[in-house]
Amino acid sequence: MQGYTHPLWLLQLALLGRLGADLPLASRVLGVLYLGAIFGVFQRARALPFSALVLATLPGLSVWAMAGLETVSFAFWVVLAAWLTIRMVEADDASKGAGTLVGAALAAAALTRPEGVGVALVVGGWVAVSGQWRALRALAAAFVAPVVAWELFSVTYYGDLVANPVYAKITGYPLLQSVADGFAYLAAATSSWVWAVLASLLALALARRAKALWVLAMALPIVLGLLVGGGDHMVGTRLFVPAAVLVVFAAGVYGGTKPAWIAPVLLVCAATLQAPVALGEERRADGAAVIGGRVGRFHEKNLPGGSLVAISVAGSTAFFAPSLRFIDTLGLTDRHIARRDVPVGVTAWQSMAGHRKGDGDYVLSRAPDVVILGAAAGYLGLDEREWFLTDYELLESARFRREYLPYAFRLDDADPQGFRDVRLTAYLRRGSTAADAFAAAGSRLRGPWYAMTSHSTAATSTGVGFQPQ
Repeated sequence: MQGYTHPLWLLQLALLGRLGADLPLASRVLGVLYLGAIFGVFQRARALPFSALVLATLPGLSVWAMAGLETVSFAFWVVLAAWLTIRMVEADDASKGAGTLVGAALAAAALTRPEGVGVALVVGGWVAVSGQWRALRALAAAFVAPVVAWELFSVTYYGDLVANPVYAKITGYPLLQSVADGFAYLAAATSSWVWAVLASLLALALARRAKALWVLAMALPIVLGLLVGGGDHMVGTRLFVPAAVLVVFAAGVYGGTKPAWIAPVLLVCAATLQAPVALGEERRADGAAVIGGRVGRFHEKNLPGGSLVAISVAGSTAFFAPSLRFIDTLGLTDRHIARRDVPVGVTAWQSMAGHRKGDGDYVLSRAPDVVILGAAAGYLGLDEREWFLTDYELLESARFRREYLPYAFRLDDADPQGFRDVRLTAYLRRGSTAADAFAAAGSRLRGPWYAMTSHSTAATSTGVGFQPQ
């Protein structure tokens, strides 16, 4: 079961980890290096100087360079492919070597994000229209070989062509609803992208350079993937960042107009309007990552090795608890949950991509020692529809109410990022020696929880009606 969609990014981190690097630090260093490489491509392409200013102030780009995921790496590979393709199609007779370089960049993009395959198809059409057939054959060979090799490995090792998170985010949910969620995702964070994109498109419209349309077309598969997947819950519209970089790059290369001052004015205005967003709200700490890490360290300290924990924040928590086993109740790293067709609109968070799936009966069948409902710090479930589908189905289950008891824990470890006095709420399985050991670090919550078959939406998740023993 492949629980990630970025094999090339993961391989780079794994190599650095093998060399002894601290993985969180290594991911940030890699992100910053890729960010610098994007600026390098803009410079080599002789893009308008002010397009680099728009890039520097693009909300989300600098944030995700330091946030540990593959966003900036993917943006680099697609903009590199765009620049190399421009050089190739404008040559009188492009060489096989030029096609090989483009194909290699596109393969790297496809192995960094699934949308890279769509980008490669657009570039293939671009090169075909330009009539560079020798270069196109070299491009196809350089692209297909590593991508097919990876898919063969994936089928052999994981048993699937497609990564598990793709199933969790796309399958078993109405497509039109996903697309609507994707548009809502973009609309909710327009300040993260709108000024850069609008100014760049306006500069291109005034320049009337038809060649720019191919670079813009490269952004379409990225946007389409975002819409089909329903968006994301993270800051900085991370899934749209690579598309925005391509749009800015197109303006930088093709956006020169007459009079010459128009494009610089447009780009400076965009940079001025988006700079406060880039420097401000997008840099807040992610609670799921920070609190999830603290919860993971707490579990690692207080649970015996091999204990099974069911939690929605399986990423950050599991990373800090390497001796434990985890069930990802959202299905991003669980094959069974990811492939389930789920009812729509049951809980509040089902409208958020990556949070739609769940299966209470399946989780109970695994008999986890600890179950954490809701977010990383857990909740009692007084409003059973507040969080995720697995939570709702567990809270509706007589077996769960019979076999699991709620406990409260105080996480008193140091927290440099402002999340202080975190209290963990967890349900512990009766008769589990691991759960009994964990219970010693907290206190039993007593109250009418066993009678909660229809929870009042007026209740809160703060423990109303529950008292620690």
